Amino acid sequence: MLEKLLRTEGIDIVLRDMAQSWQKLRGGKFQLQYFADHLAEGTSIVKFEVREEIKVGEKTVARIYDIVTESDLGPINYELKNWSNWQSWSSKAFREQFLKDLAAMAEGKRIKWVFSGHKMSREEIKRKIIEALQDRGFLEAVKALIKEESQRLAIERILMVKDLRGVSLPEVIGRDQVFNAIFEIID
Repeated sequence: MLEKLLRTEGIDIVLRDMAQSWQKLRGGKFQLQYFADHLAEGTSIVKFEVREEIKVGEKTVARIYDIVTESDLGPINYELKNWSNWQSWSSKAFREQFLKDLAAMAEGKRIKWVFSGHKMSREEIKRKIIEALQDRGFLEAVKALIKEESQRLAIERILMVKDLRGVSLPEVIGRDQVFNAIFEIID
């Protein structure tokens, strides 16, 4: 597995980041260990630290995914979090990335968030995510994003709802079936 990883585009960025601090070392180790332990048969890592341009409303913004894999079902963009706790900045950072991910999902991309549950329980992570999604500014940005019907329909399909305009996004994400489709918490 290590030999395969060393030939994967972007691994040099992960290894360089790991040498910067203990926190980045732990994050990089989590990233590499997750895929060593959880990579499904027939799935391959395409790239690490993948930068993509995503259109959110009128703006085109950068989004960096930790890993992009390829399988029979197509590519999946992964965001991995090895947070030891949910800090004062965590909700804002999560919302900023997740809004970009909703825009990417509206374009047909598959996104998966993976949290380490070694210091926070699944229930605590889920509760913090739902609380973060209740931010008025974030919900206004989502409302603007789903004004375009094609984007709204794509997001509704992913979130398994008939009309996102008539429901609470935090409530929908809080449903186990929807939450588990987007988020994974591992021990």
